[in-house]
Amino acid sequence: MAATIHSDAGSPAHTADAGAAHGPRAADTGARMVELLIWPRNLLAVAGVFLGFWFLSSDGAAEAVKWVCLLSVGGVGVVAYMSHVIFARADAQRLGFGDKPSGFQYEVGFFNLAVAVMAILAFFLSWGPAAQAALCLVYGAYFLQCAGLFVHRVRTEEGGSRYVKNVVIFLILGGFLLFFAVAALV
Repeated sequence: MAATIHSDAGSPAHTADAGAAHGPRAADTGARMVELLIWPRNLLAVAGVFLGFWFLSSDGAAEAVKWVCLLSVGGVGVVAYMSHVIFARADAQRLGFGDKPSGFQYEVGFFNLAVAVMAILAFFLSWGPAAQAALCLVYGAYFLQCAGLFVHRVRTEEGGSRYVKNVVIFLILGGFLLFFAVAALV
């Protein structure tokens, strides 16, 4: 049986065999979950940046980076981990990598989780603005590199224009993370 997976742009990207072990219902559920996880990931990123600007104007950069670190790094990282690792097969299809997840996906998911856990600990254990800013710098640099990868995919892959949205999102969030990190460090 086959399951159609839709790309970020909403057009059918790949049709993949759902596999006897997982069945078509599991493949459809995984694909829906990966698509649904985009919303909390984006919401957490926006909430972190919003609160960052809110606290920057009232309480200063140290308070701002604390919330950016918790939500835009910690929250986003946990959701990204779930997408890349827990729903790896459906995420591979969504990203255009076929129906079999790669080690690369797991590495990216584990990186996201590692940074997320540190960001959450930095918030709840009050590690302070320097540690929180460092985590924002790491994740911001990672996002800017992801934007570069998506620029490459836009330029070199057939149908690569579907990744333009990813370029914009990663550039904006990466830029905000660097902004709040630098604000907290100066």
